[in-house]
Amino acid sequence: MLATSRLSPSVPRLLFTHIPLWRPPDTDCGDRREAKIGLREGGGYQYQNMLDLPLTTRILDLMWPIQGAFSGDDHDYCEAVHTIEGRRESFVEYTVKSFSWAMV
Repeated sequence: MLATSRLSPSVPRLLFTHIPLWRPPDTDCGDRREAKIGLREGGGYQYQNMLDLPLTTRILDLMWPIQGAFSGDDHDYCEAVHTIEGRRESFVEYTVKSFSWAMV
């Protein structure tokens, strides 16, 4: 749990997360993505490829204002713009292409 009382409400933050934040299906990831499709919600046993909407909303509400976010679990590049309902501000999340021995 974040100690929100210690966070100044006026200082923008960077968010680093292993699992990408939720985004609508077929969100455009930009032209640097190697896969033909954007990141889609899915998962399996002890695995999910993006956070669900309620958890994403909770994290963003606790951390706001966010200047940018970085994630890496998708193993492919994705640049997604997040706009929070009820706020005019938006920020970019960069899902960074990563290397893993499990990727063959």
